[in-house]
Amino acid sequence: MIWNIKFTIKAETNQERRQEIIKNILKNRGFTTKKQIRAFLSPPKPTSLTLKQLDINSNQFRLAISRIKKAIKNKEQIIIYGDYDADGICATALLWETLYLLGAKVVPFIPSRDKHGYGISISGIEDILKGQIPGTDLQIKKPDLIITVDNGLVAHEAAKFIKKNKIDLIITDHHTPPKKLPSALALIHTTQLSGSGVAWILACELSKSKPALAKNTLDLATIGTVADLVPLTGANRSLVKWGLKSLQKTKRVGLQTLFKHAAIDPHELAPHHISFIIAPRLNAMGRLKHALDSVRILVTNKKLRANQLALTLSQTNLERQNLTNQLLKQAKSLVTKPKNQKLLIIDHQDFHEGVIGLIAGKLVEEYSRPSIVICRGKTISKASARSISGINIIETIRTVESLLINAGGHPMAAGFTIQSSKIKDFKKAIINHANEFITDDMLQPILSIDCQISIKDLSWLLYKQLQKLSPFGIGNPRPTFAIKNTNLINKMTVGKNKAHLKLLLPSTLKNQTTISALWFKRGDVVDNIQDTTSIAATIDENTWNGKSELQLKIKDLQ
Repeated sequence: MIWNIKFTIKAETNQERRQEIIKNILKNRGFTTKKQIRAFLSPPKPTSLTLKQLDINSNQFRLAISRIKKAIKNKEQIIIYGDYDADGICATALLWETLYLLGAKVVPFIPSRDKHGYGISISGIEDILKGQIPGTDLQIKKPDLIITVDNGLVAHEAAKFIKKNKIDLIITDHHTPPKKLPSALALIHTTQLSGSGVAWILACELSKSKPALAKNTLDLATIGTVADLVPLTGANRSLVKWGLKSLQKTKRVGLQTLFKHAAIDPHELAPHHISFIIAPRLNAMGRLKHALDSVRILVTNKKLRANQLALTLSQTNLERQNLTNQLLKQAKSLVTKPKNQKLLIIDHQDFHEGVIGLIAGKLVEEYSRPSIVICRGKTISKASARSISGINIIETIRTVESLLINAGGHPMAAGFTIQSSKIKDFKKAIINHANEFITDDMLQPILSIDCQISIKDLSWLLYKQLQKLSPFGIGNPRPTFAIKNTNLINKMTVGKNKAHLKLLLPSTLKNQTTISALWFKRGDVVDNIQDTTSIAATIDENTWNGKSELQLKIKDLQ
């Protein structure tokens, strides 16, 4: 891996060095003026964000608000048509809850991955017209209004079908728009937010007369925003910075129970807890079963029900982990000569549609190449794609859109549906296209390092100043530092099956004679570590038995 060290600290005194470190990190994030830095360090409350700042069409927004208010007043049947990932689940829950508490006659609809596929579909609308809501015994009459959340931008045929059945459609979405948009009464779209972020902005406007409703759903918008891996800058940073405070104090029985099951202290909750613990549990239901239970745990006010749901989510997530590990081995066996390929694409009839996105992500980690994994069906196949920095995967897929039934997503993650008979032609076409524009340099894994420091720079004062840059995530990663040619005191493996590497470094801290550096899941390299080594790592805090110490989390060694 190539280290791209952006700055080397040159100041002499400790205070000057800390100031230079923070200044350079902010510069790396694109913040150089006092105004930019002030806005980043003290983001405004999300309720103060304007439609213009969010790049949301105000005319479309007003049309949507007017139609929804009319539906509430006249007790018309409203369907919230969501999605089965964590962002779509949170968007569905928060908009359903807002409308319900405003007196609307509203029902959430989460499509079945197997039966309906991604997004709003004709088969999903047909079930709604039959009065069927998947995951429930509920029977409803024909709706007057359907509102999508986190989907709808590519639903041309479904939109026509809805109009044919004389139902009004409002689309709210945040994905990369296609050249042609579907027909709808109103379309609320921005790429600056997650799907749940867009739904929350809509909920805020609807509940202006009852502002507590918007405040009480900010926790759900925060989960959806972090889970969907959107950049935590600009409007998303405002939402998550303030939303984490709301989430840490949430009164939601379901979330409190989920935190307890996952051994999370809500007061210490941070984005990585959402990304690696909460979101996988919410996602697991949609991957293997039906995601309506994930919506239920977010809105229930019954402790017994919340506990039952938390157990179901946790168990399903374990099943998902086992299935992913099993199919990943099979996927790797299908990858031949990866170094000779600019883009990896594999398909198999045994792949499970619910985990192909996870497998594609694992292949990207393993081989540093954009990866597409196709779950081959008899006539129709589903695919998920993941990419690397610098290669827009949805644009790449859309270059051969004529071979697809539909496609949608983001620059880093996308999905599509294809006739199985066209997979061979698709593979050939997209590989040829990838070979034309992807260079070897683009595939070279690069570790972006904010600056080079020395052991003496590691201090609690620096750590506390770095924490002011949080929340960390996509677009604002936890700062990474290089410490060159440091002498090790000891090296060892730790954890279950000695899976992790632990290095002990000299310390200049008071009351801490050594600093631990941990490299998770890399205990296999312990015998290759020299007595003098260079470390790329983030700075973290480790608390054990009431005692806190600074530690490093290794990202690479040289």
